[in-house]
Amino acid sequence: MDSNEYAGSQYWESTGTMLTGRLAGQKSAVYARRFRRVLEFICVIAMLVGSSYLINGLMIQEEYHMAGLRTEIMSLERENDTDRMEVARLEAPARIEEIAEQDLGMVVPGKAVFGSADQTAHAQAVRD
Repeated sequence: MDSNEYAGSQYWESTGTMLTGRLAGQKSAVYARRFRRVLEFICVIAMLVGSSYLINGLMIQEEYHMAGLRTEIMSLERENDTDRMEVARLEAPARIEEIAEQDLGMVVPGKAVFGSADQTAHAQAVRD
């Protein structure tokens, strides 16, 4: 092999290596981009699933809170009904009359007189 042939073969080998290296670099860049896109897609899906679980958990927590509030409301309504019954019992006219007679010594009048004789005469004069 003479020097020209040797230099030419070295040139073709180095050019082939450069082309092979360049193609390998391009292939690895394509694979890297694909890998990055797949990784980004997986991250987006993971974020969506995670946020879905988070929102679902918050909704369940709020439902438990609402159930507790409903229970408290029902209890307060029962207590309010009991208090209304107690007020009605205490305001009963028969009870008030009994307390007035027994504790305060009051007497229920046998005959009720409303107004005076002057008012009666005046009312008759107005009617005539």
